[in-house]
Amino acid sequence: MRLAAVEGLIAIAAQSPVAEPAFVTALGDTDSRVRLHAVRGLGRRSALSAAARRALEAARNDPDEAVRVQAIKVLRKISR
Repeated sequence: MRLAAVEGLIAIAAQSPVAEPAFVTALGDTDSRVRLHAVRGLGRRSALSAAARRALEAARNDPDEAVRVQAIKVLRKISR
């Protein structure tokens, strides 16, 4: 259920003001698939808050390699 909710948010990530806080919360989920989708969702946003950037920085140390790699990619993208 949580994974489906995060996947649904990705579709509206760029437009929805509620998406970013939901993705930040999802980065704390126990399911690595939920965390991975949350990172991907944040990567689709045109701008990120300081809280979202901090959450992505923390995701660089996630136990799951896919989450770590995606977080690094998103951080590189937004730093351009």
